[in-house]
Amino acid sequence: VLEKQYNIGKTFYDGYKSKILGLAIVPSIDKAIEILGKMVENSAYSKYADSSQYYLGLSYKKMQQYKEAIEAFQKLLDEYSQSKFAEDAKFQIGQCYMESAPKPAYDQLNTEESIKEFKELLDSSPESEKSADAGKILDKLKEQKAQSVFSAAKFYEKLRKFKSAQLYYKQIIDDYPKTSWSIKAVERLEILKAKRKI
Repeated sequence: VLEKQYNIGKTFYDGYKSKILGLAIVPSIDKAIEILGKMVENSAYSKYADSSQYYLGLSYKKMQQYKEAIEAFQKLLDEYSQSKFAEDAKFQIGQCYMESAPKPAYDQLNTEESIKEFKELLDSSPESEKSADAGKILDKLKEQKAQSVFSAAKFYEKLRKFKSAQLYYKQIIDDYPKTSWSIKAVERLEILKAKRKI
């Protein structure tokens, strides 16, 4: 029974749509969330528990319900830490934070969380097949975060609060030295020094 229920949930995740009179009417992901959610709730110790939890997270992610997806993947890590899906769940958490992060000019809390998750994945599993992807994504996230800090520094420059701007430029140089924004931060600091603003 559990195997059949799991296979039905997975089929809906894979894209099957419910039909009435030959017309597809119920979106498959909603149905996958319903079925996989029940599997997780009712069969926490079955052999399908970890995979149901994993595909529940993927289903939420597919629906762009990132908060719920993160919670589902984190539950997998907390309750099934030895699962074959654990490493990928960690990667998916980082991706959810990244995909839900706003543009650089806005709050970067999700970018910071994503950076943290990908760093942890690289530290804990440097030889995994996800490491190369995680490294590339981490570089992009650092660029995005450095751009945000650079925008804040420029804002303080416009307000003529040069000491505050200096702190932000130094943060880029210290925390994100391999980004393109680090070079720009060094240039801005040199300009401010030349103008005797700092």
